[in-house]
This record gives sequence, structure tokens and C-alpha cells, in this order.
Amino acid sequence: MKKKKSKQNRLPHVSRKFIKNKPTHVVVKTAINISLQEKNNISQIKKMISKVEKRYFVDVFQFHISKNHIHFFIIAPTKNHLSQSMCYLKSKLAIFFNKKLKRSGTFWVDRFFSSVKASAKEVVRTIHYIAGRIKNISPFDNIYSSL
Repeated sequence: MKKKKSKQNRLPHVSRKFIKNKPTHVVVKTAINISLQEKNNISQIKKMISKVEKRYFVDVFQFHISKNHIHFFIIAPTKNHLSQSMCYLKSKLAIFFNKKLKRSGTFWVDRFFSSVKASAKEVVRTIHYIAGRIKNISPFDNIYSSL
């Protein structure tokens, strides 16, 4: 008898909203207990963001690396560009972290969260929300963030 796949890290499949050339707030979360905020992790994440921008013609204009998740603000020309860029980023970073930790298996929670921000006011509110959650670090001096 086959084992059923664990659904503990799965999010319900809901169609993503997308508006062409509008900022989308994207959050990816780790499925394991790890700190993404180590110095060489940060440089690898920044390097992969740069590759994703060139490869999929998206603009990651803000990001923040938390202990176990990453916030991005992305402008993509199409819904497919957004989806493919996040799949690429998640897979390349999962390979990097799994190799570094000498492990295999799921690294990220199944799906990423995304929310279109149709106005500049919504973007500013979300950035303030993210910056307000940063403890004991000025968001402007924060090496974990482009905020």
C-alpha cells in the first residue's frame, strides 16, 4: 500500500491574482528550521535574485531576508514570468541550501504567497509592515534587506 504524501507543508491551491506590470508582494517560507540570515546565505540569495531578473525579465525592486522566509516585491510582465521566476529561484536556492546542509528533500513550503499591490500606497504599507517587524535593526542599515 502506498503512503499518502504529507500535507503539512502544503497550501491550498487558489488561483493567483496578477495585474501586468504592477508590484506583487511574494513570500517564500522554509519548510525546515534554518536561519537564512548567515552572511554567505545572503550573498547567494542576492546572486540568485540577479540571475532571476535577467533570465525572466522581472524586476525584484525590494526584498527582505528573515530568519525562515523571504519577502520580495516583484514586477513581472506576465503571470507566467512571475511563476517561472519564483520556481527557478526556489529550486536553485533549495539546491544550494540542501547541499550546504548535506541533506535532501523539501526545503521550501509547497507554494509561495503572493499579493498584487495595485497602488503605491499599498506598497508603502506593506514595506512599513515588513520593516516594523525587524527587531533591533534600523531597516535602512539592515544587510538582510534592500528596504
